[in-house]
This record gives sequence, C-alpha cells and structure tokens, in this order.
Amino acid sequence: MTSDPISQSDYERLYYVRKSGDYPEKGTAEWSAWCVLERRVARAHMSNQREREALHEAGHAVVGYYLGRHLTKITQKHTHFADTPTLPWEVDHIVKVAGHVSEEMTFGRVDPSKDEASRLAWEFRKRRLMSNESTTHQECRAYVEEREARAQAILEEHRSAVEAIAKRYQERPPSTFPFERDELLSLLDDVPSGNFN
Repeated sequence: MTSDPISQSDYERLYYVRKSGDYPEKGTAEWSAWCVLERRVARAHMSNQREREALHEAGHAVVGYYLGRHLTKITQKHTHFADTPTLPWEVDHIVKVAGHVSEEMTFGRVDPSKDEASRLAWEFRKRRLMSNESTTHQECRAYVEEREARAQAILEEHRSAVEAIAKRYQERPPSTFPFERDELLSLLDDVPSGNFN
C-alpha cells in the first residue's frame, strides 16, 4: 500500500477523466494505474469525512453570507441560498469554490468529485464560448485561482464562524437537519454581510 501524497495533477486527471468518460482501456497498464489511483483517493478521504463535510458546508455559508447571499439553511449535503438577482454572477463563483477552499485549509486537496474549482473552470470556459470568446486553460485556471484567493481571504478573516458552524454540524444527529436560518445567523453574529465590491 503506497503512502505517496496525491498530487494536484492526479486530482485534475481524476476529475477530467470522470467528466469526459475517457477512461483507460480495461486490461491495460494504464487501467491498472487508474484503479490504484482511485483507491488511493478513496482511502485518503474516508477518514475525517464528517469533519470535511462540515467544513465544506460552513465555507459556503460564511462566504455566501459575507458577500450578500441570503442564507436560508444547511442540509447534510448542501448550503442553500435564496435567489439574489442583484448580485453579480462572480459572487456565485466565489461562493462555489468556498467549500473546497475551506476543506483544503485544514486537510489539503479535496476529492475531485467535490472539487468546485474544476467545475468552475468548465463553466467559465462555456460562458466565454457562448459569448464567442475563446479562452485558454491558463486563463481558466487564473480566473478560478482569483476566486479561490478571495474565498480564502474571507475564510481566514472569519475562521471562528466557520469553526462554529462546522462544530454544530458535527454535533447534530442526521435526523435534526437542516440548520434553519435563525440558528445559522446566531453563529454568524460577527460576520458582516453584503461585502461584494
């Protein structure tokens, strides 16, 4: 059993292969290596799964609230916001990456199936193509990294709120979800809202 760290390029390969369906041919050396990589990633993320999920949803909640999204509830798998059509679409992109950024601040890279950065790069590329504008992989990565940096700055500034929500998330039995808005707001007392500029 290998204990080698899982690299950024390994995670990106996992995401893009899963997204495209372009798997290696079964029975080949490439297929065997692919299976080993998938098992390594699964093992790496089975431990501390509950804490990962808690930090992930807390990250979405804190960043969304800070940027002016109307937070409504947190379920075990999603953070819900009411529609806020007056906010620029870039706000949604910062909120989208906040979950995995929050996880990464504690655990390092996330499972590629939960990696909003890769999905956001695809979304950015599609938006550019719909506007008849071409874009490169480097431009997509730069766009995503700017949003990740903004999310991380907010999460670092309001780490105590992230930890309070994550702690409450982990303490709750599954039958007591979702968190409703009033309970969430009580944990966000020190976080100002509506700070997109």
